[in-house]
Amino acid sequence: EMLASLLIDEENLDRARGIFRYYQKLGVIQSGSFDEDKWNLYDERKHVRLEFGFSEQAFHENAEGWICCTRDCLKQAAKAYLMFQMGSLSLPTLREISKAFCRIGESGFDQAVETRNCINHVSGLLQIIPGYSSERDAVIETLEEASSRHFNKKSSHRDLSDFRSYFRFHDALNSFWAGAAEDEKLFFFPIFLWWNLTAVLPLRPTEFLMMPRDCLKQTDKGCAVVVRRTKLKGGASMLTYSIDGDFVKRTYPVNRQMASEIRWYLEKTDGMRPSPTGALIRREACSHYKKWDKRASVETAYGYTNLNGALNIFYQEVLGGRDDISMIRLGDTRHIAMMNLIISGGSPVVCMELAGHGDIDVSSNYYANMASLVECATYDMYRRNSKGSMAAVQGDLAYSLEPVKALTRIEGGWCGSAARKEMKVDDCILSVNQLGEIGDCRSCRFFRPDVQGIHLDFYDPVCGKEKVNADSWFLMQMVEAVRQGIGLKEDIKTALIRLQHSCSHYRQCLLKNMAEAGSLYGDTGKK
Repeated sequence: EMLASLLIDEENLDRARGIFRYYQKLGVIQSGSFDEDKWNLYDERKHVRLEFGFSEQAFHENAEGWICCTRDCLKQAAKAYLMFQMGSLSLPTLREISKAFCRIGESGFDQAVETRNCINHVSGLLQIIPGYSSERDAVIETLEEASSRHFNKKSSHRDLSDFRSYFRFHDALNSFWAGAAEDEKLFFFPIFLWWNLTAVLPLRPTEFLMMPRDCLKQTDKGCAVVVRRTKLKGGASMLTYSIDGDFVKRTYPVNRQMASEIRWYLEKTDGMRPSPTGALIRREACSHYKKWDKRASVETAYGYTNLNGALNIFYQEVLGGRDDISMIRLGDTRHIAMMNLIISGGSPVVCMELAGHGDIDVSSNYYANMASLVECATYDMYRRNSKGSMAAVQGDLAYSLEPVKALTRIEGGWCGSAARKEMKVDDCILSVNQLGEIGDCRSCRFFRPDVQGIHLDFYDPVCGKEKVNADSWFLMQMVEAVRQGIGLKEDIKTALIRLQHSCSHYRQCLLKNMAEAGSLYGDTGKK
């Protein structure tokens, strides 16, 4: 985490050289100089050699174009990275990392994104190299997505505590924002906007960073924001190596508060040096160098490395000491947004368009974690202690014989109200359930459920969770069948409706269970 907030400059290279000399005095490092390309290390058990002499010709032909730094700069960064890891990793592990660094120094862009050895360390190395490169950012993002998929394959689901961290992070960030000084707001604005926007709109981090400067729009329906969506993921588009060719602009509605914050940032950064990519974020306003009172160029764009570094600094400076908020990755918000979209009733077409992916491995991350997110969201929203049994009688003895064509389709059934058909709420406000809630369709005389008659609605959390997991698996199979050309898109819609219904039912199971227990995890005062 510390490394992600650093950039390799003279000060940090001096720190790395100091660590080198320290371990040299201890006899662990047996080489003569930090600047040598071969280091011999010894841990009283075995001798290990770290090498940094990757091919100069291969670097110029393959890597230099997308890494956008000199060969010497890359070697210095690799050496500093390994020095900052001394004391934390074994010597054989450090040797494997140095080999991975040499391979990346000889790899073209297409090879780099397929890296699978020491993937987190390769990503970490690329993030501490000074300067900016959109291709380098794309490699970093791809590697971190691959790392996230690997993590999810190793673990069948995220723990509930991990999801609760998202809610705690949200509260902590917005609480900080409400009382932050102007210079703090300018520095952390990319984090504030990234979280509050991409946790609702599933954007990749690089898409978020490419938001155009003139992103705010006023439409007939209210405020909207313009974002750039990549054309390259999940499609057959060829690279044009231009912003307009590789990205397409899309407009999405935002609330007034979000629009107000963006407008504030636009005003405060109006006189600053524009981003070379024409992006909203201006590096001069949130430069790490400026924060640390150092001189450095701000002519390059604010990229993935900068955003990730700012997130780490937020954890260190603002959330320091809080062990109840686990580290959030930049790509997590896209998954959160997608799961919320699915649970809240988003159609498959909307989900696919917003996410912009055709990768079943990415999609499966959403579905596999659905039950955990339902649990977390339910526990977090729980604020009352209503009494209720684990099963309830639903429905009515009377069957409606009115033809469907005369009714209005609503969630869970049909409505026979003439006022509702004209989008009026005259009859809706007269419907009140046992808890005093106005507008409950199931208590309304005009409501005709999909399943008519009397039936028991059981609230069993165990069965409810199993149903969510089963429906999630079924949805994955339907998506995969369509991808292979052996399924129908209508099957995806049916599977999604099933999943949304089981998520809703599971939420009710949890609420009923908590109501009977009379507490949240046995302690209503614990947040």
